Amino acid sequence: MNIYYDIKYYLDEFDALIINDFQLGNIWVSVILTVRFVFVALGSLIAPKIQSKVSSVKRIFLINGMACVLLALFAAIWNRYAIPIFGLSCMFMAITEVFLVNTMQNEINEEGRATVMSFYSVGQNIAMICFSLMYAMLAGIFTLQQTYIIISAYGLAGALCFCLFFKTRRRRD
Repeated sequence: MNIYYDIKYYLDEFDALIINDFQLGNIWVSVILTVRFVFVALGSLIAPKIQSKVSSVKRIFLINGMACVLLALFAAIWNRYAIPIFGLSCMFMAITEVFLVNTMQNEINEEGRATVMSFYSVGQNIAMICFSLMYAMLAGIFTLQQTYIIISAYGLAGALCFCLFFKTRRRRD
């Protein structure tokens, strides 16, 4: 599974750095967090309503790719007026998360679901530890704006790789 969709929860640790980079007052940390969580909530509300229109895992990763494109757009603009675009990226990540968890839940037998979800959670935490280390390394080498562009490019590449994987897998089946 692509862990990029879960970054929306882990990147909030760094929102204060964005505001600092924009050279805005501390109140803007609350603004960006509010925008983030409003859009995450909207994504969680919208996802069940559009679930029937997303019929394949490949499409889920295309939605994830859209989140990465929006994150890259936010990073390219890189000012306070782009914060709603950042929120839209978080919304698409939330939609992706709901779809992926639902897909996984539907594929697992009821008896093993709790165990698999526990391992899934551990895997996410390990991946996010690695991501945090990578973020710190990138932020030490590049500007914060460039770091977000690199992260979004990584996410987009991952989404495209998964789309291609599921496309070729379908042909073989």
